[in-house]
Amino acid sequence: MEKAVPMNRLNKDMLIEILARADGPAIVSASCASTGLREASQEKNLWENLCQTTWPSTKEQRVHDIICSSSGFAKFYSNSLPLVLYNPEQQQQQQQQQGFISTPSELVSLVDVFYGEVCVFSNVVHGIPMHNTGSWFLDCPFRLDALDDGASPPLMAEGEEAVKEVYKRLDELRLSWVLLDSRNGAAVNLSSWRPTLVEKNWPSEGNLLVRFSCPLPVDQQLLGGAGGVECVIDLRFRVLERPMAKTELRMVEVTLQVEDVDGMHVNGRGSLMVLYWALSCSTRSRDRRAIEEGYLKYQSKQMAALDVKNRKERLVDKMCALSGAALFAFFCLSGYHFLM
Repeated sequence: MEKAVPMNRLNKDMLIEILARADGPAIVSASCASTGLREASQEKNLWENLCQTTWPSTKEQRVHDIICSSSGFAKFYSNSLPLVLYNPEQQQQQQQQQGFISTPSELVSLVDVFYGEVCVFSNVVHGIPMHNTGSWFLDCPFRLDALDDGASPPLMAEGEEAVKEVYKRLDELRLSWVLLDSRNGAAVNLSSWRPTLVEKNWPSEGNLLVRFSCPLPVDQQLLGGAGGVECVIDLRFRVLERPMAKTELRMVEVTLQVEDVDGMHVNGRGSLMVLYWALSCSTRSRDRRAIEEGYLKYQSKQMAALDVKNRKERLVDKMCALSGAALFAFFCLSGYHFLM
């Protein structure tokens, strides 16, 4: 039996080879074990390869250059792996950044969709298109599309049996939407651990919806007193059944929108404020249970807001009914006196 080699006798290349088989949190933990492991854990290529495995979109040359020239891949990994934790009780006041209206082109979206262990869609959106109509963009509901115009929709499955199998397991989809500020390398992941909504209408309509949601504990005054916001990422799929051809399931839409606690779409101006706020948000976590509990808190807030809205609507309905009854009685009495 061969005698084990002490860790301190392994050279740096061997230690890097060992760390390359671990994930980010394990590498950070290992770096505390010895001087050799700490030096090996600082190898740039180690974190670059780890990021490219976790987010294939980071392989794009422009994204690679932005990360290298700003924060580096190790910092990018530590910013993008944890998700935003919705916990208003621990929220810290953040300073609103200035100049966001004039710099939407500096925001980069890195979008990766996984089904199982396979990346089925990866794309990078540089900037937020405003179509040369700034005023129109700022005042209308915000929407950012990650699918290229005119590009063929990604094929998820081909053949009836394959389509049925994917259809049954849509809740196993995983999505990452990392927002990157090209100015300083700040990054935030606007997704959730798993889908928060799966709507299956096939085969009656052929349209499927998978939604990922990221509630944000924004400052109450950021949107003029709004009670909370949520980044909503919708993946829409379509089942195509054509004569003399195999049934196909294709991804036809990947969009990001911002909604307030009432479920209303936030306009471009407010959405940019929220996105820049999210980039500097410090309440993040890698604890899946904490993230899901945070989402349940936000859902409770939504239900409370909906209850208040329904009560107001019922009150308005009662007032309208009473007003109508009073007017009816008034005209009846007026007609009676006229006849008399």
